[in-house]
Amino acid sequence: MANTIFEVSELELLDGSTVTVRPLSIKNLKKFNAVIAGLRVDDIDEEKAMEIFVAAGVVCMEQLRPDLADPEAFEEVVDGQTMMRILEKAGGLVTGSPNLVATDLDLGTI
Repeated sequence: MANTIFEVSELELLDGSTVTVRPLSIKNLKKFNAVIAGLRVDDIDEEKAMEIFVAAGVVCMEQLRPDLADPEAFEEVVDGQTMMRILEKAGGLVTGSPNLVATDLDLGTI
């Protein structure tokens, strides 16, 4: 019997549908990390941070829910907390990490 070495979470989205969140494949994790690297810019503002989070969420959806792998579709079905949970569980983003630029962005999870 195979052992599962990662946690799988089922999250409900704003439209009532669900997404099963599991870690990204290495291929998608590379894309995710390239997007998140934009958070390390010194002059980032809240709007730019949100754009980066949405873009990272879209990368996650490419693997988890391809029908939501579009910024507009993704933004319609997630709130701030759900988005951050997806980024945390799928991409390994640690909110409050010292590697991330401190922003005034308050999504209710940081």
